[in-house]
Amino acid sequence: MHPHHLVCLNPIPFILICIEKLKRGYSLVIFPEGTRSPTGELLPFKIGGFLVPLKSKVKIDPITVWGTRNILPKGKIWFNTKQKNVKVFIDRPVDVGTFTLREKNKLSSLVRNIILKNLELLKKEMEGN
Repeated sequence: MHPHHLVCLNPIPFILICIEKLKRGYSLVIFPEGTRSPTGELLPFKIGGFLVPLKSKVKIDPITVWGTRNILPKGKIWFNTKQKNVKVFIDRPVDVGTFTLREKNKLSSLVRNIILKNLELLKKEMEGN
């Protein structure tokens, strides 16, 4: 399966495909902000990305990435290969089994707060280098 950037007018079939693939052992990467930040700071999360893990009951691995803004700034199509300092932190999985669909905002806030905390740690670490 090749990675694709998909734009869906009707997300329901796409969500169902994702749920089926996850149940078969595939991994899915979702960028819950929905776009790149012009400043590099974390943007508000869109709720739609949390429907798939909630419906499939798979754990969410919060992944924090810092340093990519200088490599591919928002609005640019060419990579700046001179800037190569990127930090990635993969936190403990979040079990979505206790969350209902009605609690998608609560789950989104939990994951966002984990990423925010790790973002601050990564920024401090890169400032020290």
